[in-house]
Amino acid sequence: LLAFLLLHLGVVAQQFPLTSFYSMQGAVVNPAEAGDRIGINTFLSHRQQWLSVQGRPTTTFLTVDGVVLKRKLGVGLNLSQDNIGRNSITVIKVPLAYKKRVGKYILSFGLGPEVKFQGVSGALNPVEGVNTDPTLISKEDNGIALDFYTGVSISNRNSYLSIALNKLLGSEIGNVGIDNAPVLFVRGGFSKVLNNNIELLPAFQIKANLKNMEGAQFDLQGLLRFKEQFLTGLNYRTGGAIGPVLGWQKFLPSGKLLILYAFDYPLNPINMVSSGSHEIALSYIIRLSKIVEGEQYRNVRFL
Repeated sequence: LLAFLLLHLGVVAQQFPLTSFYSMQGAVVNPAEAGDRIGINTFLSHRQQWLSVQGRPTTTFLTVDGVVLKRKLGVGLNLSQDNIGRNSITVIKVPLAYKKRVGKYILSFGLGPEVKFQGVSGALNPVEGVNTDPTLISKEDNGIALDFYTGVSISNRNSYLSIALNKLLGSEIGNVGIDNAPVLFVRGGFSKVLNNNIELLPAFQIKANLKNMEGAQFDLQGLLRFKEQFLTGLNYRTGGAIGPVLGWQKFLPSGKLLILYAFDYPLNPINMVSSGSHEIALSYIIRLSKIVEGEQYRNVRFL
C-alpha cells in the first residue's frame, strides 16, 4: 500500500524525468546549450529509480548535438523514454541555437520543438482500500502532443549560466497532464583548478513550475577531477536524494570518452521501501576540427 501511494505521488510530481547528470545534458532542458563544444557530442544514460518498488520510474536519455555554419548554429536531437507504472512517455526534442561570440564569452539563444508520445498499457491493479486515481489508468490518455521550449545561455571556457522555459504551450494528452504550466530552469557551474592534479567542478540547477514556485526543486553537484581522468563527487536534491557520483574519462585522438555512475539515496518516505536509485551514462565527443585556445571542446558542462 505504501509503495502504491508513493508511486502515485511520483507520477504527479515527476513532470520531467530525473537525471543525476543534468550538468552534462543541458540541451535537454535548454536548446541554447546545443553545440556548446567543438565536435559532435553523444550522451546515453539510463536510470533505475526507487529499486524494489513495483512500477518504479525508469528513464533513458539519448542526446546528440553539434555546431555548424562556422560555429554559429547549434543543432541537436534529444530522445527520452520515461516509464512509470503502466504509463510510458517518449519525448523527442530538436534544439536549435544561434551563437554569438562577445569577447571571451559566447551568447546563445535557443528554441526547439518537442513532440510527446504518451501511452498507457493497461489498468493498474487496484489496491484494496485505495480509490485508484483514474488519471493513472485511462487508456484515453494515449496520444501525441506538440510543444516548444526556449532559453538563453552565456558561457566561456570555465563557467556557464543558462535560463530556459519548457512546455511553453502547456500541451497535454488526456488527463495525465496534471499541471502543464511552463517550467523554469536556471542552471550554472564553473571549473576551478586547485593544483596540477585536482580540479573542482561545482554545478547547480533550479527547476520550478511557474504556477507553484513554492515547490521549486534545487539540485547541487560537486565534482572533483583528478589528473584529467578520474571523477568523484556528490549530488544533492532538495527533498529528494543525496548520493555519490563516480566517473572515468579518456582523451583520445578522435575525441573524448566518458563513463559515469551515480547513486541516489532517497531523503523522503520512499526510503522505507527502496534502497535508492542507480544511473549509468556513456558519453563520447567526436572532435571534428583542431582545438584552439578558448574554444568550448573542454566546456565545464561536459567535463
